[in-house]
Amino acid sequence: MTEPQRTSGLLDQQSITFLALIACPVLALVCAGMGLVFILQGHLIIGVLFILVLAQIFVAGGLWAYTRRKRARDETR
Repeated sequence: MTEPQRTSGLLDQQSITFLALIACPVLALVCAGMGLVFILQGHLIIGVLFILVLAQIFVAGGLWAYTRRKRARDETR
């Protein structure tokens, strides 16, 4: 028999998959879109902050969650 997966609070396999494949990419896209809207409305500094800071944080979070998901999946095989 295989050993059951260990869960560590909120970061179990399903929540990491949700973060990697749905939540972080969608939030990065929304932040980039909002940054573009702010820039087009004349709020240059806030728009650039949305694009360069917030969107990149969600991209990095998505990459982190994806690599953690892939590493956990490879360990179970």
